[in-house]
Amino acid sequence: MPRWVQVLILLSIVVPVYGGMHYYVYRRFLTAAGPLPPTWLWFTRVFLTAMMAGFFLVRFFRGASPHAAMVALYWLFAVWLGFLFYVFVLTLAAHLTAAAARVCGYSTWAFLGSRPGLTALAVVVAMALVVAGYGFREARGAPRTTELEVPVKNLPSGMDGFSIVQFCDLHNGLVVGESQLRRIVERINALDPDLVVITGDLADESASDFGDVAPLLGELRARHGVLAVTGNHDYYAGAENVVRHAEAAGVRFLRNEQVSIGNGSSGRTPMPPDNEGLLVYGMEDPTARSLGGPWRPLEEVIGPEARTRPAILLRHQQIGLSQARALGLDLVLSGHTHGGQLWPFGLVVGLFQRHVHGLYQADNCRLYVSSGAGTWGPPMRVGAPPEIVRIRLRAALVDGAATGTVTGTSVSGNR
Repeated sequence: MPRWVQVLILLSIVVPVYGGMHYYVYRRFLTAAGPLPPTWLWFTRVFLTAMMAGFFLVRFFRGASPHAAMVALYWLFAVWLGFLFYVFVLTLAAHLTAAAARVCGYSTWAFLGSRPGLTALAVVVAMALVVAGYGFREARGAPRTTELEVPVKNLPSGMDGFSIVQFCDLHNGLVVGESQLRRIVERINALDPDLVVITGDLADESASDFGDVAPLLGELRARHGVLAVTGNHDYYAGAENVVRHAEAAGVRFLRNEQVSIGNGSSGRTPMPPDNEGLLVYGMEDPTARSLGGPWRPLEEVIGPEARTRPAILLRHQQIGLSQARALGLDLVLSGHTHGGQLWPFGLVVGLFQRHVHGLYQADNCRLYVSSGAGTWGPPMRVGAPPEIVRIRLRAALVDGAATGTVTGTSVSGNR
């Protein structure tokens, strides 16, 4: 992403929101703590201002200092971001609770002691530390495996049970590094997949950081290889370099194109001829439109063959189920949302994305939105654990009638 665009987004959206969270916490802190000596008041203002600005300054000037120093500083400010988020949420909840109590005639909080505001503040900070600590542990642990069985039209008998493992949103960078990708690779290889698909955001904001860990992708083992598509952060990091590093490790990117999987053998049963097998389409992330990438409309990529052959689309940012159904697709695999990453932030994500996480269905077309395997910003996950997804394809048509069921650990209602 051009630097001027980053600055514009930073100044117009991100800084006001993040700064507003700090200011609100600061005002409630002063209300709870009471008058502070000038020295402590000055220290509080400087500390909160530095912590607010540090996260953005480190990301913006990351190349101006030694890498180790930038990593340490980024960890500090990223952890603070997650902790501050929960201080804000819990402070707001306490504030609204107190206001509701006053409306109901409960104006005293004697059970909190002689200084109820300060006691409430201590409780909020303690709770925020617990939640942030839990989120940190959740994000740094091994990803869970979500199991799905999805019926697919006209699936050749030799491909019944064909397994696809999806992962996305690694966001390799200053926080997510080699150890996390290695855990993902080991977990995927243990599942013994027929095909691995990566639905975007391998990198966070630096292709050079990703280049250091990309060779690990070469250790992925799947009978029909590894396919990938770009995500918006891959473009921020430099999509061409991200693709180059990944392809050097054996990953094939589908950039507004398709591949037919059918010739050869799955290792269990003979596969159908190439012109009768599974179609896998890969779309470039929509960010390509504004950053000069190879963008093409969806209708130009998905041909009429998708209506008669089993067809899957890989796209980082989801498309509407009605559009996918009209094009004849059986399954769309996406990511991007992180499942909200930090509860209750998923409620905000839901205002902009119709499908936040899970499996969604419209007639015989299905969409799975993964919560992803890495993190952006705070190295924490609360209510949205990291995941990889194993999908087993099942034959869906018998004498023209749709059969089969969708099963899995993450299943949402029809939409």
